Amino acid sequence: MELKNMDDIVKCPHCGSIIVSESISNKHINGQYNETREFECGHRIVYSPNFRTIEYTRLCKNHPDVLAKKAVRKKTKEKLFKYINRLDVDEEFRNNLNSHLKYSCYYE
Repeated sequence: MELKNMDDIVKCPHCGSIIVSESISNKHINGQYNETREFECGHRIVYSPNFRTIEYTRLCKNHPDVLAKKAVRKKTKEKLFKYINRLDVDEEFRNNLNSHLKYSCYYE
């Protein structure tokens, strides 16, 4: 598949990972198509024929903003586990809280 509007972006601009998928969809009235390119790291870029712009829809997992967000989340999750373990409640309730926190926070 050959994308016409993103031919100069052949690797992730943040970490250099390779392209794993490309797609073309939805022909615009101006004759151009929406184009999507995804990289191994999860970074996804989209060409929009409406505004003739290239935007990202998902950031690279190695982008500094993503890494910073992960670090804050990890630290917060650790603080929550420590807090739960200090609560004056029965062990079954504490384990239940820890289990919910462990499996419901999938943004690591």
